[in-house]
Amino acid sequence: MSIELRAAESMKGEVCYRAAGKKGAPAVVLIHGASNDSRVYSALLRGLSRECLVIAPDLPGHGRSKADGLPSLDDYAAAVDAVLAAEEISAAVIGGHSMGGVSPWRCTAAARKRSGAWCLSPPGRCCRSRRWCSNL
Repeated sequence: MSIELRAAESMKGEVCYRAAGKKGAPAVVLIHGASNDSRVYSALLRGLSRECLVIAPDLPGHGRSKADGLPSLDDYAAAVDAVLAAEEISAAVIGGHSMGGVSPWRCTAAARKRSGAWCLSPPGRCCRSRRWCSNL
């Protein structure tokens, strides 16, 4: 399966993302960590696309997605929401690494309803902080 570059419009501007697989197949959304972009998931996009629709957004300020100023976790969540809406995804497994493991927790209620499962790998320091966990 080939990997396509696509874009969705969020409140903060255009969100670029990579997509592979067939529309209507079970959806997997992969969210990169800080200082990375969707390219870190190229192998997973190719491998999982045989069975799933795989989406990997470039969060604002990363890869092909621009940002005015320093984006917040809410901006990242809005970007994920925009991609889910653009792809008309009603349910997805959402996977994230590092900052990408934290960002999905900020997604709106609409995006949380679309989430069939979460597979998150937040930064180690955050996992040890009770205050961080209570703010989710």
